[in-house]
Amino acid sequence: MFRLSRYLHALTQEPGTARPTRPNGPVVIWNLIRRCNLTCRHCYTTSTDRDFPGELTTLEALAVLQDLRAFQVPAVILSGGEPLLREDLFEIAAAAKALGFFVALSSNGTLMDQARVDKIASVGFDYVGVSLDGLEDTHDRFRQRAGAFRDALAGIRKCRDLGLKVGLRFTLTQANAADLPALLALMQQEHID
Repeated sequence: MFRLSRYLHALTQEPGTARPTRPNGPVVIWNLIRRCNLTCRHCYTTSTDRDFPGELTTLEALAVLQDLRAFQVPAVILSGGEPLLREDLFEIAAAAKALGFFVALSSNGTLMDQARVDKIASVGFDYVGVSLDGLEDTHDRFRQRAGAFRDALAGIRKCRDLGLKVGLRFTLTQANAADLPALLALMQQEHID
């Protein structure tokens, strides 16, 4: 995964200074749930707001964590659909932390009310990535829901205000490329990675 913010930051560093580090080894992006409260135009999982059969139980998910640890995977990114719709998300994340994983959350941010953000902090997520597809009109059009941008930005702010490491995720397409400079400016204005 190409991280534009890391690349831009590295360009501004003096030669010989330490570069950002990431866990050594494979990073597993785990789509824990297919269900999502949004119906994004560019969704690769064709998620929708309904339950799907055949998803792992809590015990099965915990067993997968053991398998990943046995294979020396250092990091898991819990994603979806929308992982905050999974009732056992925090139990799975806490188990991953207890096993020593770097644990990240990838969310659309719209469900990040204060109670959920408090749980994210208490579990000790190492990173929270929230997708923004552009500024308000563009984002809401991509996500096919009015107010999705406003709700996601509110979730980002709650994470930031609690001191969580939170960053923006942006899928660059022809339909939103013009928003990139303004989105980077918003990122700086909001003090977000």
